[in-house]
Amino acid sequence: MLFGAGANRSLAIPSLRLYNVIMKTLSITEGRQNLGVWLKRALRGEDVGFLVSGRVVALRPVAVHSEDYVLHEYDVSPKQAERAYQAVKADVKAARASGQTKSFTGKL
Repeated sequence: MLFGAGANRSLAIPSLRLYNVIMKTLSITEGRQNLGVWLKRALRGEDVGFLVSGRVVALRPVAVHSEDYVLHEYDVSPKQAERAYQAVKADVKAARASGQTKSFTGKL
């Protein structure tokens, strides 16, 4: 038992210090103030977490595979995704033909 009678309490202190060095844990308010900074630090591989209802929620970059993104994100079948793509493509073509669209020049 770590904290029983005669236990060496000093063993717990270094592990707490090590935890604070390994992961930066923030309240939601602290994180919100500089969210961009914390996201960039997480992208660089630093461990950053938010304390939410007594639990730590870690920020981690994830890989997104574009070839199946729509299928997973919107929970559709490949056939449904293809139909949606064709419908949008037809809508854009019709909008261009009727003059409803403008070319983007890079200036807003």
